[in-house]
Amino acid sequence: MTNTLMKGSQTTQLVEGISVDSTDKEDDIKIPPQILGDINMDDVLLDDDLPQSPHPQEGQTSREGPPDWFIEYFGQMRTTMERIEQTQKENFDYMKARMDSIEQRQILNDKLHELHGTYIDRLGDNYEQLYTQQMEFHQECLD
Repeated sequence: MTNTLMKGSQTTQLVEGISVDSTDKEDDIKIPPQILGDINMDDVLLDDDLPQSPHPQEGQTSREGPPDWFIEYFGQMRTTMERIEQTQKENFDYMKARMDSIEQRQILNDKLHELHGTYIDRLGDNYEQLYTQQMEFHQECLD
């Protein structure tokens, strides 16, 4: 059973397995005596200064700043993000090139469609002339 209360700490553990979120706004909260058990609140030190470890934690040097694992982790994250951004740029460039190609093909298809339309019109005109000539020839043969 842990009975630790410190003002300003993010979480104050009163009973093993039970945590209470503690902020300055909650200083006036009355804690029921059955939760505290035999703790005398007059004996609890409510000190704003949290104790600091005099020795650096594992993977941390004595200098101020984040631990080495933190710097290494975010260095790897930065490298990963750069690779993601590079891949996204390459994908964007590829898709832009594909879209340009599709637009060029669409322009070509439109021109071919127009050209085919022209050929069909000319073919239709030729058949009309041929029909007219055939009818004239047929009429001359009958006369």
